[in-house]
Order: sequence, then structure tokens, then C-alpha cells
Amino acid sequence: MLRIRRIIALCINLLFICGFILTGYSEAHQNKGIHAIGDGNICVYEQNSDIVQLFGAPYSSPSAFCLKLTGTDSVKSDRIPGSAIWKHQIIHQGVITSTQTDFISSEAKTFIRMITSSGERTYELTLNGQTLNKLSGPGIAIRPWKENHQPETTQSYLIEVKWEVPLMFSYLPPEGRFYMVRITGNAKLTAIDSVIDKLQLRIFPGTSSFLVTAGESIGDLEKNIKVFDSYSLSSLFSKAQKQSQEFSAVHQKISVDYNQTPSMLPCVFLVRCELLSRLLRSLLQDQSFLCAVL
Repeated sequence: MLRIRRIIALCINLLFICGFILTGYSEAHQNKGIHAIGDGNICVYEQNSDIVQLFGAPYSSPSAFCLKLTGTDSVKSDRIPGSAIWKHQIIHQGVITSTQTDFISSEAKTFIRMITSSGERTYELTLNGQTLNKLSGPGIAIRPWKENHQPETTQSYLIEVKWEVPLMFSYLPPEGRFYMVRITGNAKLTAIDSVIDKLQLRIFPGTSSFLVTAGESIGDLEKNIKVFDSYSLSSLFSKAQKQSQEFSAVHQKISVDYNQTPSMLPCVFLVRCELLSRLLRSLLQDQSFLCAVL
């Protein structure tokens, strides 16, 4: 038993080191690690406040675009403990000039970024440049989209991932995948002259939001937009917080007691100690795992 406890403690320490490496934590809070926000319908990979990839559903879809902050301002990114909600602080000359809160609305299949800014900031939105296998053109296109009863302070763009772009390897879906990008409040998305796959997102002082709703078809997208429009941003944020708390509560019940074997395996399972010992031994003998840690 003593040997098993030592192995468990070693594995926990190794996993802690892995987490430290992946987040890329530094004294200056310059987080260079990549984190993910997703709910099974839409997934976003972020590095600080940059969006590295955005895709789904399904998760085998290619990324639609990336979003990158321009300039030399530093960014401090933190996950709200016990949740899948991230907060980014844009820091200019030592002063926080913008706070951005990111989360997913599972009800509306929408990525939401709520922004409060005291200065002007610019992001570049670049479409995935994947070309079609059989056609000579981009597989992902964007165009303005005017919604019914759209407020003057809202911009909408439709991104289409054409059906000729395979989901995985050479598998072609029956139709394309669609995303609605909406900008509200004191922000503006504009095209860059002579560039068809890149736009500029300018954020002005005040409050604004950057929203991306996903759909596996135009009909699915329109349905998700209607669901989104039936809520306020504050209510969707409260729902996301509640869902995270409920999810975390389940995992908080799982505790590791170093004087006993983990309680996930029933006591009547007489060989659970031997099973755990063999699993841990296999883990430690996995050279690829050790190389990733070291």
C-alpha cells in the first residue's frame, strides 16, 4: 500500500507539472498557453484574448477563422475558478484598459465575448484559408447579413464553410456549415481594402460584444439565433455560471484519500488495488507521457 500511495503522489505531481507547462504561466502573467471553451456544439481555442480556432458543430469541422489582437499591449487571462468562463484584461502601459469575458451559451450554441473598454483596441479576423479540393477558390466565405429588425448598433456577418470542404480527411458533409458573427455596441467590423479573407474588429470606449452562433445548416443557424435573441446577455452569463457550478459540484465530490484507494471503484471489487497498481505502472512506463512532462 505504501508503494501505491507513493506512485499516486508522484502521478499527481507530474500532472501538476503538465498543467503548469500547458498554461505557460509566468511572473508577468503573459499566458502563452492555449485553453479551450466548448459545450459539444461549438468549440473555441484561445491564447490569451486571441481566438486561435473556432469550429463546430460537429467538432471535426475545420476552423472558420482566427482573431488576433494587434499592437503591443499585454494581456492577462484567467479562468473563473470552477467554471468554463475566461476573463481577459488588456493592459496598456501598466493600466487595464479593457476587460473581456468569454463563455459559451449551450442553449443558443453561441460563443459570447462581453467587452468593456476605456480605450480603442483592434483585432484582425482572418478566415481559414483552406482551398477546395475540386474548385479554385476559398472554402470559407464571409458576407454581410441583414437581419430582420436589426438595431443600428448591430452588425451581422454570415460565414459559410462550403460543403466541398471535408469534415475529416476526405469525408464530405451533405451541406455546408454556417456561423453568424454579430457585433453589438461600441465596436465595428470592417473589411480591409483589397483583402477578401481578413477583416478588422475595432473596439471603442464603452461596452460591446462579439458573438458567434453556429449551425449545421441555415435552418439550424436561424433556430439558434432565435434562441439567443430570446435571452439577454446577462441572463445567458448567469446560466453559464450556474451550469459550471453544477458541473464542478459533481467533480468536487471525487476526493483522493492517500490512506485508501480511490472510492470510484466499489469496495466489493477485491482486486482494485492490483488494478490501480498496474494502471499506474503502465502510466509511468509510458515514455511518450514522460517525455511530454520533461
